[in-house]
Amino acid sequence: MIECHISIKVEMMKNMKHLAESLFPFHQGNLLLSLVLMVLENLHLHVI
Repeated sequence: MIECHISIKVEMMKNMKHLAESLFPFHQGNLLLSLVLMVLENLHLHVI
């Protein structure tokens, strides 16, 4: 069950990365994405 959850999260992150890249094709977009993912990662750890 946990493995499934992780794979869903990875899939979500890939989709977000793709979305961010299409919205922000610049380097700032990747920087912003890294920040957002870091925040999400921390929130996720707290939720679990």
